Amino acid sequence: MAHAKKPHNHGIIKNASIRQKETNPLCGDEIEIFAKVEKSKLTEIRFEGSGCYISQATASMLTDKIVGMKLLAIQNLNEDSLMEMLGATVTPARKKCAMLALWTIQKGIDNYLNVNKKKYAKK
Repeated sequence: MAHAKKPHNHGIIKNASIRQKETNPLCGDEIEIFAKVEKSKLTEIRFEGSGCYISQATASMLTDKIVGMKLLAIQNLNEDSLMEMLGATVTPARKKCAMLALWTIQKGIDNYLNVNKKKYAKK
């Protein structure tokens, strides 16, 4: 509840390396992620959004967890790792609310990596 009422990392980053907005059409939750990347690591992340406590609290907790992580490690996070991070059971109907922030950052990373393929190509 504390993360929903007073979310961490709330706000925007000007000149972000990654900017991605997604919506959960079933309930109307929205999350927009802003992140800076340096040397394939996420160095700063912020988010804005609206929606239920679950989507906003998860975005807050997730942004705390992934700052400093390598992009590919973030891409490997899944529903199980997110539910473990939450430390609570989320009903099947609310899982999409909880997953929205992770899906948003992962899509943003996909877009970032596609734009910067040469930079991240294996040598």
